[in-house]
Amino acid sequence: MRKFWFAGFILLVLVFYGCEKPGTEPKEVPTDNTSWEIVHTDESIMPTLFTGEILTGGQFIALGGDKGFLAISTDAGTNWNICSIADMADSGYSIRSIAFADNQTGILGGDLCIYRTTDGGQNWTLVQSVSSLGEVRVRKVKYMGSGIFYAIAGNNFLKSSDYGQNWSIIPIIELDSTAYGLMSFDFTDIDNGFMVSSGPLAFRTTDGGNTWVEEDMNIGFNVYDVDADDNGIYYACGDTGRIYYRTGENTWVNANSGIASDSTSIYIFNSIQIIGNLGIAVGNGGMVTISTDSGATWNITNALSIYGDVEYAKIESGGYALVVANDPIRGGGTARLGTNELSNWTGISYGSLAQLEDLAILDPDDAVFVGKQATIYKTYDGGNNLYERVIDISTDITISGVDFYNETNGIAVGSNDNILLTVDGGEVWGFVDAANISTDNDIDHLNKIEYVDEFKIYAVGLDDAGNGLFLKTADGGDSWEGTNVGVSADILGLCFIDDNNGWIVGDAGTILHTTDGGNIWTEQTSGTNSALTAVYFTDSNNGWICGIYTILSTTDGGATWVSAPIEDELFAHFRDIVFTDSQTGWMVGNFGYILHTVDGGETWYRQAAGMTENNLFAIDVLDSSHIWACGERGIIMHLIP
Repeated sequence: MRKFWFAGFILLVLVFYGCEKPGTEPKEVPTDNTSWEIVHTDESIMPTLFTGEILTGGQFIALGGDKGFLAISTDAGTNWNICSIADMADSGYSIRSIAFADNQTGILGGDLCIYRTTDGGQNWTLVQSVSSLGEVRVRKVKYMGSGIFYAIAGNNFLKSSDYGQNWSIIPIIELDSTAYGLMSFDFTDIDNGFMVSSGPLAFRTTDGGNTWVEEDMNIGFNVYDVDADDNGIYYACGDTGRIYYRTGENTWVNANSGIASDSTSIYIFNSIQIIGNLGIAVGNGGMVTISTDSGATWNITNALSIYGDVEYAKIESGGYALVVANDPIRGGGTARLGTNELSNWTGISYGSLAQLEDLAILDPDDAVFVGKQATIYKTYDGGNNLYERVIDISTDITISGVDFYNETNGIAVGSNDNILLTVDGGEVWGFVDAANISTDNDIDHLNKIEYVDEFKIYAVGLDDAGNGLFLKTADGGDSWEGTNVGVSADILGLCFIDDNNGWIVGDAGTILHTTDGGNIWTEQTSGTNSALTAVYFTDSNNGWICGIYTILSTTDGGATWVSAPIEDELFAHFRDIVFTDSQTGWMVGNFGYILHTVDGGETWYRQAAGMTENNLFAIDVLDSSHIWACGERGIIMHLIP
């Protein structure tokens, strides 16, 4: 297989560098000395996360995770300071809990250790190690006020009264003869607390944790977290997707977590917290349930748009919240910031593994990317960091096309009849009401979208009867009308030079042309049955198309299309194409292929050879100096002029 791959690679390189058959003069391929760089890859994501902290109105955020990974932001997650606690990284230990007294003094608990900082997390000092703790995890740390921190580790309760510099270790002797360890605790005040183990045993204290009395919870499931509300009522969550609250000694009542009774067995709640009227519990499978009435009722929400396991949740006074999760589909560790009484959620982690299907560059630094698993990301630094813009949707959709009219007004399309609009540069997205989309048949999916002017926007795709679909709006996207374009082919790309004259391309070599804004379509002869994925015109005459094993060009508005020869078809699956003028253009495709022409498509040569094998799905141009490409596993590339 390696020999076959290598042979195909060498042959294709020779083809695109203009090499001729023996006995002919070598054909000179003009170049312009531009090159490419990779700015975001699968190495740009956060590793697995387990815990976090939030303070000062959501401005101070800390995230902790695998092998001592620590990320701290002082501007609500826009910028991050990244470090790795050296001893933990070297030993492979993870951060399991974080608590700060203020934005300078904090404690982190991990595997076999406790660390302390007094400078906002820039430097950390080991204050408890395996020699005193034993081979256990410090599962929870909490700041109680007045310099007092409490913690649990294995079968021990720990307390410090000097901001975490020195610790007292209090063994829970009832657990010494069992296999159970302490899982969580909380206090209603400095003296009165409740603590749960991984088994049926629980404990309560009235003297600040110096002595503990055993209490049997007897609630029929393993408890993973416990939290006290402002009224001193303890709430517990764990496996079987249930939430209970304590009404008295040995007495617990089911609070109804919002999960249907026939599916509770598949969900596990890892974390719960209640402050004031707000409550949140999180667990596996992206499960998040919220209470706005102090825990009396709970309702599941999809607003966080997480596809993995949610590890931790923390509510701060003022209606701010932090949720920490791991999303293996779109990234590693990921986090959400909740605002406005938990009604709005924003992605604040900075990288992604998502398959990026399309992009729109807004300015030299800002761009929006869309893709699989309901992905919408925005960058503010040229693509080095990606911040997820979450959308409230209960089903998994692919968002395959995005376009912006200016730096604020944008639109995206994807699976089914999903059309999304933004008026703030891609920070918040809302769905167009399906009742405002008129088509002969239901929409199966939409592939690409294009602004023609501020109010006219065109989109293409496929309806559920297998007909190619053209969709248009004249009011900025509020209402839409669909037209069957007359072919049974998925329409994959479009290009309009004004509101009347445009071309669409798709499966089975489909090329269609309109001169009246998409009311009537005329088929043009492509000379191929290959899928045509993208089309680009610089004026009414000069245009180019790319597709599977196909490069086409025209100089007469598509009356005739000329095919560029591609002798080796092994890697020639091209996805998108752009031109900056009638001579200069780029194509991207599978296996990291980027082809460039400076002579109007007469010859093409490969750029960025060997930089990546990830498939590239889209390319966009802001100007001749800012051309970006994106693709699978979160890859983003820039042209270096």
